Amino acid sequence: MAQSIGVVCCYSPEANDTNKQYWDFVIRRCNKGHFDILFLSGGFTRGKSMPNVSEAAAACEYIRPRLKSEVHIIGEEDSYTTWDNLQNVAARAKESKLISPDNSFTFFCHTSKKFLIEKLAVYFFGRDISILVESTYWKMGLIDNVLQPIVTLGMLSARRWPSIADTWRRIQMSRYAKM
Repeated sequence: MAQSIGVVCCYSPEANDTNKQYWDFVIRRCNKGHFDILFLSGGFTRGKSMPNVSEAAAACEYIRPRLKSEVHIIGEEDSYTTWDNLQNVAARAKESKLISPDNSFTFFCHTSKKFLIEKLAVYFFGRDISILVESTYWKMGLIDNVLQPIVTLGMLSARRWPSIADTWRRIQMSRYAKM
């Protein structure tokens, strides 16, 4: 039986206006179409200010009560980078035998990450899978906007040299521990 699966790349555990706008975008798409399963992917990225709240848990707390239909939500809390988001969700989906040409995957992200997610989705989920990327825009910090093209090139290079992804993950984890 074909299933429609959503994958939300989370960005912060803070329930601020920016995140609420993003989560509302996801909710509108979920309520417009039907998803059988919704992966919420994001780790514990606020080591000092919110050490016990993952991005996935914060998104779930906001999204779940606003969905009009029953959706099986799966939290993935070990991600610190976009690479982690897709790699970890793909691993969970494979374990659950969800990666099949019968199933379709819709990925949600910031517009600046759309190209990267399209490429990583094919890399981790395979070419035989129906993949759609839904993106929305919100203003990010200058450093994020300037660095995003460089990060995208680095992540795409990591498909050939996985140590690049590991290095970026260590950098992000160190950065998040201080936040």
